[in-house]
Amino acid sequence: MSRTQRSLLAVAVAVVSVLALLSLFLLGSRLPVAGADPDSGGSAQSDGGGAKSAPSAVPSGPVKAGAHPWSALAGGECLADFSDPWAETFTVVSCARDHDAQLVLRAPVPDATKRYPGVEALQGRLTELCAASGVVDLAAAGQYTDLQLSAAFPATSAQWSSGPRDYFCFVTRSSGKPIGESLQGAAQAGVWAAQKAAVSSAPPKSDG
Repeated sequence: MSRTQRSLLAVAVAVVSVLALLSLFLLGSRLPVAGADPDSGGSAQSDGGGAKSAPSAVPSGPVKAGAHPWSALAGGECLADFSDPWAETFTVVSCARDHDAQLVLRAPVPDATKRYPGVEALQGRLTELCAASGVVDLAAAGQYTDLQLSAAFPATSAQWSSGPRDYFCFVTRSSGKPIGESLQGAAQAGVWAAQKAAVSSAPPKSDG
């Protein structure tokens, strides 16, 4: 399923102090492209029926510099030419150079094995998820007074069914000025560790 076929709801979280006093407000929504029917069923939306929407292996760090589809981002990537959180492709650059944005967290929505909870319920969860302790490194973020976070998640039951059931939190500056270092907190490393533990403890697949 292509990025443009996923109706995503974006929200913004403004960092108003180094103590991480955050406020959430609705930023906007992404409508499907002409001809796409996001409620027609997840399997019918896939590219040729065999394309995967998420990396097959558990990541241990951000992807390398270069252009990558949104589904390949692992979390921690610093981004140039950032336009919005639901772009088809992102340009990853070194966090040591000036950049427009950073994906500070990609993680599965809690209780993602359950039925689709609805947009309002997911939007409410984002207040906690993107504002949670450890998502942003407050020590590094303290030098900026105009930081904001934008987030996206699947906004229909069809997208929930076809996956991935992840949410993405991006940090930018409302002034449009660049960020000079990584602002990622420790939360992403915890997500990777949990995913690796789940994979290692899973029973082997049967050949028959």
